[in-house]
Amino acid sequence: MIVKIPRVFAEDHEITRDIPSGKRLDENSRYVIYDADQRELDEWLNDAIFYADRDHWSGEYWYRHEGGRSICRSAERAVPLIEKALNG
Repeated sequence: MIVKIPRVFAEDHEITRDIPSGKRLDENSRYVIYDADQRELDEWLNDAIFYADRDHWSGEYWYRHEGGRSICRSAERAVPLIEKALNG
């Protein structure tokens, strides 16, 4: 299944944390496009929902000072895109 993921979240998920993400098909300054199977998309969605929870992260040093806010916002934008790919 083809899914478009906001770049900041995609790089954190795939590169920084080395989570299986599917095959990278294309990218631009805002998005990375993957061909991912059901298991990979489920992992993308679980991860995006977890990082999109700003109430959980807002008190953390990581969120305030180490780019966490950008990752959380990117994860929020990823959730509906991943759900759309899953529901195809």
